[in-house]
Parts: sequence; C-alpha cells; structure tokens
Amino acid sequence: MVALGRLGALTPASASLDLNFVTGQALVGKSKSAVEAALAFDRESAAWNYDIGGLLRQATADEMRLAYDPHSGLPLGLLIEPGSTDMWSRTETFTDGVWGKSGVSLFSTSVSGLSGINSGTRVVDNGATPGSISRTVGIATGAAAYTASFVARAVLGGARYIEINVYLAGGSGDQGGSVVFDLVLGRVVSASGVYYGMLPAPGNSWRCIIGAYNTNGNSGLAVGLRRWPSDPTTGYDLLAASLEARDAATSLIRSDATGLTRAAETASLPMGDWFNPLEGSFFAEIITNASPFADQQILAVRNNGGGVMGLSRSQFGPAIAVSAPGLGMTMYGAPQFGSVRAGFSYSGAGWVGVKLGGGNDYIYGSALTASGAVPSGLTTLDLGHYNGGSQLNGILRRVVYFPRALSATELSNVIS
Repeated sequence: MVALGRLGALTPASASLDLNFVTGQALVGKSKSAVEAALAFDRESAAWNYDIGGLLRQATADEMRLAYDPHSGLPLGLLIEPGSTDMWSRTETFTDGVWGKSGVSLFSTSVSGLSGINSGTRVVDNGATPGSISRTVGIATGAAAYTASFVARAVLGGARYIEINVYLAGGSGDQGGSVVFDLVLGRVVSASGVYYGMLPAPGNSWRCIIGAYNTNGNSGLAVGLRRWPSDPTTGYDLLAASLEARDAATSLIRSDATGLTRAAETASLPMGDWFNPLEGSFFAEIITNASPFADQQILAVRNNGGGVMGLSRSQFGPAIAVSAPGLGMTMYGAPQFGSVRAGFSYSGAGWVGVKLGGGNDYIYGSALTASGAVPSGLTTLDLGHYNGGSQLNGILRRVVYFPRALSATELSNVIS
C-alpha cells in the first residue's frame, strides 16, 4: 500500500484528483493544469475580489475569484457565493443625500479607498458628542434576516472603536441591537441583540458586519454608525457599506446610483477515469464566511436522477454533514469565519466520516461510521454548490479524491 501524504502543498500519493485553489493548480486523473482550465465555472455577472496586493479588483462574468487576504497578501482559495443584491445605493459615496449625517463633517480628498485610489471618506465629529452616519429603508414584513456592513479604518490619533447599531421597527415589537468594533486589533469588543463578524479589508481596514432577524412583522430598518464616546474626535476612515436581505454578508457588490445584484456561482467537473464508483475517499478544506444558520454545500457528487452524495455545512449545530441516500453523518463544529477540513470514505454500504477544526474534532477513534448505499450512475462533481443551488458562501481551499476506501486512521492522517 502506498503511504498517504497529508494535505500539504504537494498532491498526496495515490490521489487521482487534487484541486488546490490556494496554489491554483489542478490534477485530474493524469492531467495537470490550472484550476481555471480544469473546471466549468459560471457566474452571470461581474463580481469583486481582493487581489494579491490587497485591493479590490473586478472579475468579469464567468471569471473565478481566487481570493487573497487583503492584509497579508496570502492566497486563500476559491470564493464561492450565492447570488445577492445590495439594498443600498451609493455604498461608497457617504456625502450623498441618501445618507443621514448628524454632528459630523466628511472629507474625501486624500483618503485611500478600496481600490487604492482616493475614494474613501474621513469622518470627523463636530464636537465632543459622537455624531453619526445613518440610513433607513423599508423592508418586507415577513420573517427574514438583514445583514449590514461598513468597511472602516482607524487613523493615527483618531477613533479606535466604532459602534454600529441596527434596529427594526413598525411591527409588533422592535428588534435589533449594537456592536462595538476595535479597528486596530480587528475584534469585537461587545455586542447585544444581533449577530456580527469582522473581516480584513484593504489598506488595514476592517469590514464590520452586523445583522438582525425580522420576526415581528417590522416594516422599517435603520442602521447607524458612530465613534465610541471615549475616543478622540479626530475621526476614522469609512470606505464602503452594504445591506443584504440574508443572514450573512457576502462580498462587496459596490452599488452606485442603484442597488446592484451579483449572480450566484457554480463550479463543476464531469466524472472521469479519476473516479471509482465502487469505493473512494473525498477530502475538502474550507473557510466558512456565512452564518451557522444556513445549509451550504461543500461538494456534491450527483447523477441525473436526483441521486447525490457529498459534504455540506449544516445549520444544525452548526456542523459538517456527510450525506447519501438513507445516510447522514453529522459532525458538529463549523462556526462562521472558521477553517475546517473534512472527508469521507465509501465502500459498498460502509462509510467513514472525519472532521478537523471548528471546535470539535472527529478523527481516529472519534471518526463516525455508518451504512448506506452509494448512488449509481454518478455523472458530475459540484464544488461549493449542489446542482446550481445551496452555495457555500465561503472559500474552497482544497478538494482531494483517492480512488479507494480509506480507514478511519488513514482518513485522519490525511487531514491532521
């Protein structure tokens, strides 16, 4: 038996498929190529992505977004997201009248923006009492989640902390709350009544994310931003904003005069001689950007009749799930903005599942086992989605396949 390598930079021995979105290289059977050439990729609109220099660049329709960390410049992997619409217009033009301003002055002549040009805004309080920037929109009264974000940056001698609040009103009871963000260390200081997150953004800025659920039939949503009262009045930089009717932020859409829509993304590969329908083992490494309250497909192997097996990020837990007809293995621990490695092996009716990361490890003696049939006539490997839906809303770093079944120990060795 050939010894198995771990998921390092090199393709593990005996793997017949290795899609490495960090290096941009692919092995499919015996053929090597760039990942762009190996996969069928679709997105019916342009989209934005951080390049190796940490700045936003536009990807054309059907162009993969191989993402980089905008602070370190390190490659992250393939960004896969569902379609989404920004409910706000003028998301980088805070001097526009659609934005409410109270007790602040705005300056934009020499503030570096998301693309490295002078398109950001310096927000300076007019007095000791914190002023604010705000926006109010009407929303549907049905149950739904709304997620807002602001890209902000601390400046020398200026404010270090900002507070963002979101409130829903007009129904049977107000909802929402606030979050205090640390723009120097990139951390949340305090939060109440909302869900939240924080992601690196260009020029040492941070994307500060806040969201709330409308479960009381509310018809209006108000979002406000201010410096923390104890901070200096000399300002902070504000680069962009967004508002989406979903339970997690996706990448910036950059709306101007009207709210814009970014299309959903799909990546797929036909089954070939790299795949063994009788036995095999799949592995994946992901970074989950979305909230833990939505199901997202990591990979799905499907036929044309609805049969499927694969890995998904389940809302129950949250968790990583291995699924096939009559089979479900749930491995808990897959938080927002977390990195997870997971895999499964199938042989006849026998299955093994492993997971590393997210707070709970299912490896070696803790690996899961189950029994269930392998779907027949499998034709397509979907990556970061299932048949055009259930997008990952995160980053796919690596997918590896071995054309033989592996034991729990072997599976654990590969992802450890």
